[in-house]
Amino acid sequence: MHRGLKRIIVAGVACGFLGLGGCASIEDVERAQATADRAVATADRAMSTANQAQQTALNAQSSADRAMQTASAAQTAANNAVASNSQTRSDITALNQRYESAPPTRIGQRD
Repeated sequence: MHRGLKRIIVAGVACGFLGLGGCASIEDVERAQATADRAVATADRAMSTANQAQQTALNAQSSADRAMQTASAAQTAANNAVASNSQTRSDITALNQRYESAPPTRIGQRD
């Protein structure tokens, strides 16, 4: 029994030392807190950078939308110019046909 009691005491002391060895010192806690504070500051900077990148992307999208509207207006103007050119050619062709089919006139002679 004495031998069993001795083993229990030794086991208890060993567990006590293991328990004390697992406790963090004040310096360990302060280092962990400082590391956590740096991690939070880094995360804040990353979030700020991400927000700036998102704003830049939104600005780029806005510029792209304006460029698309300008291109669309230019396409419409070009289509109108082509249509106008076609109409002008058609008008010139009609005038040429009228001129060629008109009877000859006497220039400089009186009736």
